[in-house]
Amino acid sequence: MGLIGDFLRRKVRNAAIDASERDLSNFVKSISPRKSEEITMLVAITGFCRLAAEANRGYDLDTVLFDGADGEEQLSLQLFMKSGVAACKATGAIQGVGFMVWLHTMRSYLYPEVRGLSQQMWRELSRGFDAEGVRRALIVVCDRSGDMVKAIEASGQTVMSAPTVEKCMHIPSGMEVPY
Repeated sequence: MGLIGDFLRRKVRNAAIDASERDLSNFVKSISPRKSEEITMLVAITGFCRLAAEANRGYDLDTVLFDGADGEEQLSLQLFMKSGVAACKATGAIQGVGFMVWLHTMRSYLYPEVRGLSQQMWRELSRGFDAEGVRRALIVVCDRSGDMVKAIEASGQTVMSAPTVEKCMHIPSGMEVPY
C-alpha cells in the first residue's frame, strides 16, 4: 500500500488501542472497589447480555472471539455490542454495563496490547461467581428485560436454567488469569 498508507493505518490502530486502554482501565477501576454482591449482579447482567448477543447472532461468543471469525463478522458483533451500550444509555437500562464488558473483551481480542487489562476485568468479575447469587440476580435482570428475554427464549435458550447460570460465570478463552 505504500509508506503513507502504512503510516495512517498504524496511526489509526494506535489511536484505537489508546482509546481502548483508557476506557478499559477506567472500567476496571470503577468495578474494583465494588462489593462482591454488586459484582454478582454485574456477572448476571453480563451473562444475560451474552445470551442476548448469542440469540441475536446465532452462535456462541467464545467461538467467534477465541477461535476467530472473519474481520467483517467481528466488526458486526462489535457494532451490535456498541449499539446495545448506546441503547441502554439512552433508556437507562441496566444491560449497558454488560454489553460494555463484552465490548471490552472483544477489543482485547482485536488488540492484544490491552488483553492484560481485560484479564484484570474478568478477574474482578470472578469475585461475583456465586451460582445462587447469579441465579437470584438473573431474576431481577429478567424482570427488567421483557423483550430481550423473549428473544433469548425464542432462540431455544432458557434464561433461568442451571447451564445458563454456569454460562454467566464462564470466563472467555484467553481471559483467564492465574491468581
